[in-house]
Amino acid sequence: MTRFLPVGRSLRTVFFFLLAGAACVPARAADPVVGADAAAGRLHSWDCGSGARLGEAALPGPLTAPLVVDASGARVYAASGAHLRALSLPALALEAGRQLANPVTRLALGSGPDGVLLAAGGAATGDAAVGGSAAGGSAGSGSAVAPSASGARWTLTAHHPETLTPAYAWSLPVAGEISALLGIEARRRFVVGFAAHDELWEIAWNRDAPPVLRGLVHDYRSGEAVPLPGRFTERTFKVPRATRDLAAGGMPFEVLQVDREGGVGIVNLDIRRRTEPVPMVAVRLIAAWRGTQDRGWLVFHDDGRITRVRAPDGRQQAWGRLPVAAIDAVSAPDGWGAIVLEGVGADIGAGAGAGESDVGAARASAGGRLRMVSALASESAPGATVGGETASGPVVAGAHRLAISAAGTCVAVLDSEGRWLSSRALREMR
Repeated sequence: MTRFLPVGRSLRTVFFFLLAGAACVPARAADPVVGADAAAGRLHSWDCGSGARLGEAALPGPLTAPLVVDASGARVYAASGAHLRALSLPALALEAGRQLANPVTRLALGSGPDGVLLAAGGAATGDAAVGGSAAGGSAGSGSAVAPSASGARWTLTAHHPETLTPAYAWSLPVAGEISALLGIEARRRFVVGFAAHDELWEIAWNRDAPPVLRGLVHDYRSGEAVPLPGRFTERTFKVPRATRDLAAGGMPFEVLQVDREGGVGIVNLDIRRRTEPVPMVAVRLIAAWRGTQDRGWLVFHDDGRITRVRAPDGRQQAWGRLPVAAIDAVSAPDGWGAIVLEGVGADIGAGAGAGESDVGAARASAGGRLRMVSALASESAPGATVGGETASGPVVAGAHRLAISAAGTCVAVLDSEGRWLSSRALREMR
């Protein structure tokens, strides 16, 4: 005999199994982006795809250096004056803090088992130094705080990423103020540029780095040079002029240097040489690109012009013009070009330009739109064509900055206080 359950009980049974099945489906992992209200010293963490708030943190004061996000270590690093902070992702819970000798203006991270966090900064000699000097050696005097001939005190220190405890300190009595700091993961080295010194440094962070050879000898192959430890000993080489900014390239051995006179040249780190500088005015933003047979940089100017620079020869090519100067730009993760935030509805004026951190810089516009600018001569992103013509998205009110998510799957548009406004999956932009 066939038996039937009462209708109410049958429906409850169906709902039970539906809910149980839904509970077994794993939730989508959040892919955070971090925004900042630089003036207020507040950080925000958002899920890039949905805009859901994931965390919030307050710093001791205004942000003084651009944030550094370590996706592999699920951590973000921030500096507020002499206060250095390591915060977890996505919650932005405080993991470590340290008070340094001087205000921090630049940060760079080297990842991996031997990775360190580099902090560069300084203060006028009359300013009171805060905290103690970092422990560790130096290729120079070994002091973390070195007064320069100009009467300023400049610092460069390395810290363990998990605890921010000191790992090393460099002396800068001659080199002086640091104007640019890059971490090149594939090379496991930092590149350091100076504001008033015609020299670049390359610093290895891995323990098995080859020794640095020093000394006045007629042939290094003869073994007459003095070998110094490869890790943390700066490899120095001259460049024609001091550095205003550095931009990483499509290959790990190449960086683009913008010098203090406005000249642009490509530095080959393997042979420690720079191409002859080519004048380039009103440089606002730089983004690296790389194709199957080509590579270089897209340079965005204050008047909306775009210049494509090719490596290794440094040849320049006009690559179109945006109707309004870009507010922000980031390299596309797969190398085809740049994702640009173009101001809409107001004259946003001259930006901070290359070489300036523009932390907290006011860029007033009624809104902005995403544009995809392809740099490839034989390929193009959907809707974008060769020669700088671009594909654009809808206008976003209050748009101020772009942020790539920690997993590199999404780009978010943030406002001036670091709040999420909109986003787009990167797979839709290629």
